[in-house]
Order: sequence, then C-alpha cells, then structure tokens
Amino acid sequence: MTTELARFTQWAEEQPQRRYTALMGMLADREGLRESFERQDGRKAPGVDGVRKAEYEQGVEDRLDQLSARLRRMGHRPKPVRRAYLKKPTGGRRALGLPSFEDRIVQDRVSRILQAIWEPEFRECSYGFRPGRSAHQALARVNQIITGERTQWVVEADVKSFFDSVDHEHLMRFVAHRVGDANLLRIIRRFLKAGVLEDGAFHASEQGTPQGGLVSPVLANIYLHYVLDVWFERRFARQCEGKAPSGALRGRLCGVFRVRAGCPAVPGAIAGTPRRVWAWSGTLEDEPATLWRDGACAVPA
Repeated sequence: MTTELARFTQWAEEQPQRRYTALMGMLADREGLRESFERQDGRKAPGVDGVRKAEYEQGVEDRLDQLSARLRRMGHRPKPVRRAYLKKPTGGRRALGLPSFEDRIVQDRVSRILQAIWEPEFRECSYGFRPGRSAHQALARVNQIITGERTQWVVEADVKSFFDSVDHEHLMRFVAHRVGDANLLRIIRRFLKAGVLEDGAFHASEQGTPQGGLVSPVLANIYLHYVLDVWFERRFARQCEGKAPSGALRGRLCGVFRVRAGCPAVPGAIAGTPRRVWAWSGTLEDEPATLWRDGACAVPA
C-alpha cells in the first residue's frame, strides 16, 4: 500500500462518517497506479484490447505516466468489457465481464479508495468480498450464533442475479453519501456505462455491475450496505433481543435473530427481505426466503 493510501485509510478509520471531496489526486497518483499494476494477475484472460500483463509491462513506466495524465485531465474512457462465460458446477453458465488491462488498473485503484472509505462503516455481519473475510468465516459465524447464543429464528435467501440487476442511479446516490468528488463519481459512472462486447456486438449497460470487474465487489457491498444492512438495523433490530445480524454473503443473505415478546409478525416480515432487495435492484423476480426455528430459544410452532 502506498504511503498516501495508507494515510488516507487511517484518516477514514478515524473519521468514518466524513464525506471526501478531493480524491482524484489519489486515483491518478503515479505510484498508486504502479502498485495496482503489480497487483494484477498475469494469467487473467484479456479484455477487448487483447493486452495481458506481460505485454503492458513493456514500456510500463511510460504507459503509467500517460494513464496518470489522462486521469488528471479526465481523459480516460473505459472500454467495453468482453463478455465470457464460465460453467457452473450445478449446471448453466455464469457471465463474466473482462475489462481491458488498463481499466483493470484504474478499477483496482478506485476499489482500494472506496474500501478505505467504507470498510470502517460496513457492519460486522457482512462477509462478502471484504478483505480478510471469506464464505467459510461467514458460515462459521452463523453456526456459532445458532449453537452458542440465544437465537430463535433463522432466515436464509438467495438474491438472484444481483450483480446483473443493480440499479445505477440508486448505486451512485449511495456512493455520493461519502464521495463528494464529482470527477471520481464521473469515473465510476463511466465504468458502469462502458457497455459489453459479446460476439462482436456492443450492448449498452443500463443496469448491473459486471462480474469480473475489479470495482464491482466493493460497489455491490456499498449498495447492500444501505439497502440491506442499515435498513435491517433500523427496521427490525429494536424488535429483536440480543444481536440480530442480517447478512453474510453478497448474493446470499442469512439472518439469525430472537424476537421480542409482543412482536409476532417480525419473523414473517424479515422473511420478506429479499423482496426489498429485488425491488431496489430494478427487477421483479421474487423467490421465497426460507424461515425456520433454530437455536437455544427456538420453540415448536
């Protein structure tokens, strides 16, 4: 981590509710771009530019100087992502968006800046796509809560096609809660609107954050931080006893809670949480959540 980003990360931790208005200098920082270049995996498939890390490394110092200058004058225009597909173990295919190599560098830098701002604010119950956290840790924590703490209900649901259905306008409004730099907001919007190239045909990006983009995971976490985690705290936490963690993984949520006496409708209302996520994601798809009694305070229906 560069000295500038390290200082900024510490500053953000000390002032977690601050709104930052001058971030483009850090995005265009020459040493920061070099660090993001080094972080790229040379084995990754190329985007529409056909450039891999080994090729970009030839004359990399001049390339990074030019990239930094373009960012400072707002001349960087993201290329469309190349659409590729991976087979799912359960059948079907999962779409991936492969950015051009230079866009990977810029996205990595944007992602690091956004992580520095939001990591101190993200809730402890959030595990998806966060530094030092994993799906295994999320499952272990859910198991610990069910077996060792006074829980009564468990709700589990799958947020179907979440990355493909994120609403751009809602997302940009959430990012603007903490980012007041208009130029950085323009850069993020350009990435969202860069479009997709598939079989030689261009498709506009009207919604969603492409899976495969380096900035997509932190944008997804910011989106669900407000749509799910903060909302759950304000809407339900006071009606639950003890801890009421609401989320585990992006794309899949799990709530473990104990309802206060006199709040019999709360479990059913919480089970309807996926409808809220889908509504805010601009899709009408709906799947029922799974709700069951479990834990030390569970009693027969």
